[in-house]
Amino acid sequence: MCGILCCFSPTDDKITSFTTRLESIKHRGPDETNIKIVQSTNLTTFLCGFHRLAITDVLHGTQPFESEDWIHVHNGEFYDVRPTGLNIYEDEDMYKSGRTGSDSYKLKEMTNDNALDFPSTLNGIFAYCSYNKSTETLYVARDRVGVIPLYYVVETETLPTANDEQTYERIWFASEAKALIGLGEIHMFPPNNLMVCSLQKKESSSHFMSVLTEYYEILPPYPTSNYTHGTEFFEDLVNAVTIRLQDEVPWGAALSGGLDSSIIAAILARPTYNESIEVRSFCIGFENSTDLKIAETWGNYLGPHFSMKITVDEALKSVQDVIWA
Repeated sequence: MCGILCCFSPTDDKITSFTTRLESIKHRGPDETNIKIVQSTNLTTFLCGFHRLAITDVLHGTQPFESEDWIHVHNGEFYDVRPTGLNIYEDEDMYKSGRTGSDSYKLKEMTNDNALDFPSTLNGIFAYCSYNKSTETLYVARDRVGVIPLYYVVETETLPTANDEQTYERIWFASEAKALIGLGEIHMFPPNNLMVCSLQKKESSSHFMSVLTEYYEILPPYPTSNYTHGTEFFEDLVNAVTIRLQDEVPWGAALSGGLDSSIIAAILARPTYNESIEVRSFCIGFENSTDLKIAETWGNYLGPHFSMKITVDEALKSVQDVIWA
C-alpha cells in the first residue's frame, strides 16, 4: 500500500495546497515521501507526490522516478517482471544508485508508441500515472478488477486577469478520496481502464483551458482458462502464489478460518510448493467465533501465529476510523 497524488494543471498555483493534500494520505506510505514538479515551456505543470511503503527493492526503489521523456509513479505490484528489449536494470541515467529489482520500473519500458497498449502487457495489480514531458500528455491506468484504489477530480477555477477572467480546468488523481475533498465532484477511476489526459484551449473561447480525456479499455493479456482437471487449477493457483513472492520483507498470511485463505497460506508456507520461507499468520475476530478458532488451529500448524480477539463494542467503535483510513 502506497499513496499517490498527482495534479495536471495549466498553472503552478496549486503547489502549496498540493503538499497539504499529500500529507492527508501519509499513512499509506510511512517509509519515504517525494514530490516531483515538471513545468513545461507553455506553463503546463505536472505535480506528482508519492508516499512509499517499501516492500520491493527496499533500498533503491524510490518514486516518482524520471527519465529523459517520462516521469512515473506506481502503486501496486507487477508480477513476474521480465524486461523486454531495453535492459531497464542497467539504465544508469535513471537508476543513479545502480542496479534495482523494483517491479515498478517495468514502466520504464513505456514509449510514445506503446503507451496506449502498455497496460494490456501488465500482469499485476496497479494504479499508475505516467507523464510524457515532451508531448505534455498524462497516461493513467488502473488494474482490471480494481484491486488498487484510485480517484480523480476535474477542478474548475476562475482567476482574474488584467482585463478579464481566465477559467482553468485541472485534473487530480489520488489513492484516497480524502486527498481530493473540496476540489469538485470526486469520481472513482474505473477499473480496467486507461485515461489519456491533455490540456487545450476550447475553440469557443480563448479564455478557457480545459482537460481533454480519452478512455481505452485494457484488454486481458491471457485467455480465461476453462479447467477440466483439478490438477490444472491447482498448478495455476500455486503459480499465482509463487509470482507474488518477489518482495524483500517478511511475509504474513491473513486467515479467516475459511477454505480459501487456508489453502493459500498452506501453499505459501510449504516448501513442497515453494522455497522454504517462514510465514507468520494473523487472524482477528470475536472471542467465541468458530472461524477464529479454526484460523488459530490452522495458523499454529503452519508456523508462528498471532490472534486478536475483540468485542462487538470495540468493533463498532472502530468503524468510523476504518472508513476514514
